[in-house]
Amino acid sequence: MPENWKPESQLAKIVNNAGFYYDPAQDIIYSTMDPWQRKFGYAYTYDVAAPLAISAIIDCEPFFFEYDGKHWMIELWKGQYGFETGAEIGVYVSRKDRPLLDSTLGNRPHDPENSRFFDCVANNERLEMAFTLYHKGQKLFQRGPDKHWWLTGFRWGMQAEPEDLTLDVSLTIPNATMKSAFVAAVENLGYQGINIDGDKVAFTFEKPKTHQPRLDPKCSVIVSAARETNKKMVDPFKRMDLENHDPNKLPDEFAEYFIMQGPEQFKNNFIKAMQGVEEDLDEAIKAVERHYKKITSPFSKFWNSLLSWFKQLFD
Repeated sequence: MPENWKPESQLAKIVNNAGFYYDPAQDIIYSTMDPWQRKFGYAYTYDVAAPLAISAIIDCEPFFFEYDGKHWMIELWKGQYGFETGAEIGVYVSRKDRPLLDSTLGNRPHDPENSRFFDCVANNERLEMAFTLYHKGQKLFQRGPDKHWWLTGFRWGMQAEPEDLTLDVSLTIPNATMKSAFVAAVENLGYQGINIDGDKVAFTFEKPKTHQPRLDPKCSVIVSAARETNKKMVDPFKRMDLENHDPNKLPDEFAEYFIMQGPEQFKNNFIKAMQGVEEDLDEAIKAVERHYKKITSPFSKFWNSLLSWFKQLFD
């Protein structure tokens, strides 16, 4: 975390509360180690809801493998996130079967074998990761190497299509068995040119090889709407012709996008994702409540509100 930047303005504090910090050297924001998102894990539904939830049009590439009696997933993302262009690497684990969570939030209709709800890895499971993001062959920025569970970077004030972005990825996996399992998962998707140097595994993510939610015909309307919304957010940035995008120096009007990324929006997206559930609804609610029972204030208040809304919706 750069020591020469502190959130001081209203917008900067909102960005920080949303789980992000600013890097003046590269003029990007990136996720902190323990943002609120770490409490909520990962589910396929999050990728499906991304255009609606955070106006994101992104390529997703999950790699599934088993190691140490657990199901692991390392996922890559690149694309447009509202008025940001960026990329992510996330590391997740499913330690046990949770049928209701797996079959609802984690359901992958195109890939039933990997229909699981995943937790963000613990500190002792983090991996040293790095990536460099390119737009049409031109380097935008790089992140890492950093030992993390969610390595991210986002450049404000530009708009790009996912297919115009290329991500050079590097992960250090010191356990030989785990490294072999991960490499096999990458190779099984058809990736070539994998560079293995000791504990380090490196390759390029350009065109995804797995099912892309944003390309589903059912998502075409919300993807188009997100693209138009993003343009309306990016254009004001371009007109301001700013030297940099330090949140401390930007108008507070741009805070709306980051407010969208808070737990309140997660609540709404969760409800929408669960609307297709018709059986064992009460049990599903209990399962989710048990899963998040360790969430402390202010998230416990949010979660109680979520359950109340959820129950009202289906009464």
